[in-house]
Amino acid sequence: MTSEVDNENDNFIDGDVLQQLAPFLIVDNIQPGDVLLTCGSMSQSLAIARITDGQYSHASIWLPNDTGYPILVESDGLGVGSTILSAHTLCGPGQGDIELAYSIPNAPKKYKLLRHPDIASVSLECLQAARKRLEARAFHRSYSQLSRLIKPAKLHPTVETIAEGVVRFAERTLSSPNMHGVFCSELVVMYFEELNLPLFESQQKASMVSPNDLDRAPCILAEVENAFVDGSLLRFMRGSRPSMLAGFTRAEIMPQLTSGFRAAAEIDRALDEFNEFVRENWLKQADQLEKGYLAEMESYYQSIEIAIKTGDTAGVDKLLKLAVDASISMHLWRAINNYQEKVFAGQMSTQECEAWPPAMFKLSAIHRDMSSNTLHAHLRISFLRALRAIRTKRNNARTSWATQYRLKRSRKKILRDFVAHRKATAAALSLFPNEEETGLLSPLSISLMEKVIEEAERGALSYDIQSILILRTHIGGRTESVREGTAAGN
Repeated sequence: MTSEVDNENDNFIDGDVLQQLAPFLIVDNIQPGDVLLTCGSMSQSLAIARITDGQYSHASIWLPNDTGYPILVESDGLGVGSTILSAHTLCGPGQGDIELAYSIPNAPKKYKLLRHPDIASVSLECLQAARKRLEARAFHRSYSQLSRLIKPAKLHPTVETIAEGVVRFAERTLSSPNMHGVFCSELVVMYFEELNLPLFESQQKASMVSPNDLDRAPCILAEVENAFVDGSLLRFMRGSRPSMLAGFTRAEIMPQLTSGFRAAAEIDRALDEFNEFVRENWLKQADQLEKGYLAEMESYYQSIEIAIKTGDTAGVDKLLKLAVDASISMHLWRAINNYQEKVFAGQMSTQECEAWPPAMFKLSAIHRDMSSNTLHAHLRISFLRALRAIRTKRNNARTSWATQYRLKRSRKKILRDFVAHRKATAAALSLFPNEEETGLLSPLSISLMEKVIEEAERGALSYDIQSILILRTHIGGRTESVREGTAAGN
């Protein structure tokens, strides 16, 4: 029997210890949206209260969690986030008057609980939604930059300018990698902004409000009466020891949350920079290819002019067909580029973004084959024309021996260049996987391919043979002689 009494006494603490843990905030008196003002006995807290012309140095707010239960949220030197308080069951003499109460940390000498007069009219769903929005805006950052605390102090303009300059200089000198957030009273005002509940008769910026501004007019917050356990009665009470959950202190949790948020933000920033790098290189490559296509089309026009002047009707027909194929290839590349730009700009759904890479790979392979074939055919025609011109000139009886020798060397060089081109093309194509290695395409990838090809066809159909020749005017050439020669050839 004696051991049972000893065990029971071990689970409780006496009034002397309770007085050291005071003040105690009664749990049943707390509602979501309540504001807690405190001021400790340390010199820093007293200085903040004095500078801001009031009794309090810190403000925190009770916000509803996902089950609707209020939890304390604050911004201090450890960061912005929730605080787990030590809960105690208090009972008076004779085991009566049992109450559940939170012990306010750091034993503040002054404290007060405030409540908005219209908070009762706001539904729990709206309170929770506002809390989630506030989490996204402010939670898990480090404490505010100290230079931002100068304005709410409402100092003399000269003193404010000097103080702000000194603090900013110190911040630059002692720069840290922390992602700074908001200060305590700013966080409180931001929550009521999310609720569209004004705190002041005239609108004030959250960054200009100090804890003491919440305790005086024109702020409309009102004090909650009998929110705390009467400190004079604590010495007559007994209380339960804190639960194990209280071992997860704010000092243990917040550094991990703030460092994790900072690491995640750095990863996001690195990904953004990488995506921007990829986008810039894609645009640079697209610009280079666009210039290459214009140069290729110019070479077709020049070849057609030469074929017309030499009376090579068959060559003109082949070159016109190759020009059309090159135009289709060019528009296919433009369509691929347009869809890639939509991916970079976030204009495609998540499913389309996942289906686009294999579709783009297949379309790029089609474009590569078309470009390679047209380029090879064009070079082949050009080489054969050059060889025919050399043969004609060599057969001319008036050609000197030295000229024939140079023509012979030129012919051999043309043949070597053509063979080298074929080998280089074959080597380049071998670097790309074949169709079997690309895997099966999903229905959505096939649908994206069809849309790209349709867009390329619409662009290419606007360029008939005559308009391809007229396009030359856009790149500095002349078309009149080509049109006349084409008409004469036909």
